[in-house]
Amino acid sequence: MENLTEIALFPIPDMVAFPGATVPLHVFEPRYRRMINECVDSGRLLGVCHTRKTIRTAPTQQSVEQALSSNQATYQPQSVFSAGECRVQQTLDDGRILVTIHMSARYRIISQQQTLPYVTALCEPVADVEMGQMELDSAQQLKGRIIKRLLAIVQDAGDQVPVEELQSHWGALSSAAFSFSVFELVRFDPDLMQTILEITNPVERLQTIADVIQAA
Repeated sequence: MENLTEIALFPIPDMVAFPGATVPLHVFEPRYRRMINECVDSGRLLGVCHTRKTIRTAPTQQSVEQALSSNQATYQPQSVFSAGECRVQQTLDDGRILVTIHMSARYRIISQQQTLPYVTALCEPVADVEMGQMELDSAQQLKGRIIKRLLAIVQDAGDQVPVEELQSHWGALSSAAFSFSVFELVRFDPDLMQTILEITNPVERLQTIADVIQAA
């Protein structure tokens, strides 16, 4: 099949990443340290996935040395996730790796390629549907409503958020990009965020976000 990319998968419970985000990770398991190094060396994309279920639980009552020398829990990843290039920020003396991943796009798993020592899968890009002028107008109106509501929430909470800078940043984004960028400031239930990640109509995505924050 055309347009398929082999991506290394890092399943993390409750972790939903959106395109445009930069995700920091602290990697200590041997299999995932190997995955990081191989992704950096080869240029392979790395996907961070919310999980469907636990396949194997982590050992209990471990020392730090044991945790660093053995694999922990194993999870079944969600089929839609964000992925991007991995960059090592620091390798610690005990082998742990601090990395960042800039999420460039969404992908959907088509088929697994390998399971050991870590999972890779052939994946297809997940793109938004094209919008007509009426939908573009609706998306822009929803974006304005969401920005107004979010700024009111952070101001009421007394959070030290640079409101003018945030408003300028969001205002410069397309409605579709804004619907992902909003999660730099707010977090929803992970399963709800996974649902939003999978929506390919920006109007529907923005409406879902608007409904949640309106009730906040």
